[in-house]
Amino acid sequence: VTMIQSSWRRFLAAREATSSAVTIQSSTRRYLAKKRFRALVRATVVIQRSVRRWRAQCAYQRKKEAAVRIQAQWRRFLAEEVFWFYHESAVVIETFVRQKLAQRRYVQAQSAVIL
Repeated sequence: VTMIQSSWRRFLAAREATSSAVTIQSSTRRYLAKKRFRALVRATVVIQRSVRRWRAQCAYQRKKEAAVRIQAQWRRFLAEEVFWFYHESAVVIETFVRQKLAQRRYVQAQSAVIL
């Protein structure tokens, strides 16, 4: 009977030791899995942040280029307006000067004929 009891106690002790080892191993695996998962989440967040930043920069660049194109077209339009204003003004002045010169030549021709 003592031998059976001793064997039984050894068996229970071994089973308890095995159960404790399994519990420790399970806890360790759970801890490592959580640690890997958190690292994976952090890496995912970094990738998402980078992609979002890249997309935002691309969108900003497209808007900036569009604004620059609009500004360039507006400046070109204003420059053309100024050019045509000065061109028309020059044509009016030239017409006036030619008219006055023609009048002088006519008056000189009239006075040459009368003398």
